[in-house]
Amino acid sequence: MRHLFFILLFLDFILQDIQAQNQFTNGGFESNLDYWMYFSSIPSVTTFSLITDSVHGGTKSLKIKSVDSSGVMAAIAEEIAVSPGKSYVYNYWVNSDNVEQYVMPFLQFKIDTVKLQQSYCLPYSALNGWTKFTNRFTIPDNCNKVVLAMFCFGKGEFYFDDFSLVKQTDTTHHNFNVYTSQTKAPFKKILQVNNGPGDRSAPNNNIRQFQELGCDYVRTHDYFFAFDHHAIFPDTSRSPFDSLAYHFRTTDSIVKAILDAGGKVYYRLGESYETVPLYNYPPSDMEKWAQVCVQIIKHYNDGWKSGYHFGLDYFEIWNEPDIAQFWNGTPAQYSRLYSIASRKIKAYNPLLKIGGPAVSNIFNERFMNTFLDSVSLHHLPLDFLSYHVYYYLNPWYFKYANDYIRLKLESKGLNGIELINSEWNIYLYDFDVYSMRVCNDAINSASTLSAFKYMNETEIGKFFRYNLASYYFGLLNDDGSLRYGGLAYRIYRQLTDMTYSLDSDGDDSLGTTVMAARSLNGDMMQVVVSDNSSSSNGYHLNMNEIPALTGSSVPYYDYEIYRIDFDNMYFRVASGTVDMLHPFIAQSVHSPFTDHIIFYQRLGVSESDDISFVSAYPNPFSERIVIRFSGNVRSIEIFDLTGNKLLEKQLAGSNPKPAIFEWDGRSDEGADLPKGIYFLKVSGNDRLPLYVKLVKS
Repeated sequence: MRHLFFILLFLDFILQDIQAQNQFTNGGFESNLDYWMYFSSIPSVTTFSLITDSVHGGTKSLKIKSVDSSGVMAAIAEEIAVSPGKSYVYNYWVNSDNVEQYVMPFLQFKIDTVKLQQSYCLPYSALNGWTKFTNRFTIPDNCNKVVLAMFCFGKGEFYFDDFSLVKQTDTTHHNFNVYTSQTKAPFKKILQVNNGPGDRSAPNNNIRQFQELGCDYVRTHDYFFAFDHHAIFPDTSRSPFDSLAYHFRTTDSIVKAILDAGGKVYYRLGESYETVPLYNYPPSDMEKWAQVCVQIIKHYNDGWKSGYHFGLDYFEIWNEPDIAQFWNGTPAQYSRLYSIASRKIKAYNPLLKIGGPAVSNIFNERFMNTFLDSVSLHHLPLDFLSYHVYYYLNPWYFKYANDYIRLKLESKGLNGIELINSEWNIYLYDFDVYSMRVCNDAINSASTLSAFKYMNETEIGKFFRYNLASYYFGLLNDDGSLRYGGLAYRIYRQLTDMTYSLDSDGDDSLGTTVMAARSLNGDMMQVVVSDNSSSSNGYHLNMNEIPALTGSSVPYYDYEIYRIDFDNMYFRVASGTVDMLHPFIAQSVHSPFTDHIIFYQRLGVSESDDISFVSAYPNPFSERIVIRFSGNVRSIEIFDLTGNKLLEKQLAGSNPKPAIFEWDGRSDEGADLPKGIYFLKVSGNDRLPLYVKLVKS
């Protein structure tokens, strides 16, 4: 993905002379190329023509044809005046034929002549007829112009028609329905990360956060060079069977740290990112390189070189070999390396899962066709196909990309292969402000959760966020606190902890989604509403089919709403009750936002009864636990396992409505208590007290 840094810098130069235009007045090319700027890096091999025999709408469309694939890039672009802070929907229709590489839709946000941010939409390559692409985004508050461009890379014929950019004015509330009795399989546990926890002895090892977010597999790419071939086997003149030629100390410590944290290792074989790439060339001796891979695996699985028996199972061959930053060879050379390495590893242990190619762009026809044709023709091992997806404005296109590669595999006769997105993230990316604020706002959290919803509609096997805690993309801040993306991960983890997911509706395919789940016996439900860019003023949520409870004439669910937006980083903003007769929740809120709604079941008992309801959530907890209770509660006490009383709170003794007590894991004296098991004692008037186990993680 980092090649875009260099591409977009070059594109800035191309676009800098575009003059401001109105909103698309010639989006269908009926006025020829009026209002459009067009460019080719090699004009002699590129033509721009208006055609009438292949159109989507109207009488004309634009055809860009390049007859040479050696570095040619052709582009069209227009700059349009927009309203700051408003939501827009961007549509365009495209077609293509004989494409050797891909098309990259590009956006740039400006204030007058000064660039603010830039990003790109979903790339595409060969299409089966006219295809509509749609993105919705909110204009930054200080932006009044947007540049919309299409960049065509390589040889092929590209067709464009019916561009539109429409300001959204519909402020009506979204309508969501959750069907509480229509249970389905739980949400996919797709909470994998690049660059995970460190050694337990390190001060910032992020083990607690890794566990709190529910992560399992850790991809070892960009992990402080510890997993790079040149660091483990630096002298390539030595024999791959010479144990003294290997340096495992740092790598061992990280592998053990991942496993010690309860994680699993997804091992990337190859090299990490370097500003000045030194190890991006094809190995001069591919057989030796592959044997080194086998020896590394033997070290961790069979005890070779005073090694271990960890049972590592996933091995990915190289990283982003479709770009020069990581691979300065040809697609055919990578396919040869993959062929040698995959066969040699499988010959050593056929039970291991081998895959690749971890491409930065699965729509690069030249690379992907070369690789997949090689796999198909030579019957190469391919247990999983891995790819990367970054920075799309519309998170629905994560699903589109995954569905696309599934169909492409099937077209090559390659069926039953696990699909793995081994790097992903979301944002309107700004290369001039390459700082910690990038990928860290309410847009990111809402888009992340919508991406999870969409990916549950695919056959994705693993979904590796880039990354847990390094560079500018992490889920954590430097001090270990959760960033916006980390909060989204924690919310989704809580959904996956529920026994069932629930049927729901009201989503769109632009970044507005609803997810719902419930526990086994229905005593807890969770709903997550996310909206990354609409013009709506809020939502209505209808909790359909709330069941009648055994032994009670009136079932209740008390709920609390925790919000993420520009003013809240997961704070409780509302609470209330729903039941069979009043199942509705209404909230006024503007995108981007995420609402996490937690429902606790209680029975409809009379106020004269003693303790009628006690709950504690989240449990386990790391920083704060919310204890909710109702009835005649006189006191709350917290004890450790030895019976020492750590905290006591006396109450008035009559709490007919749900009351809330928040505990921060400290004693009455303010001491921060260690991780472990504690007991909450809730005492009433006459009945025996209730005990609830609390777990601080």
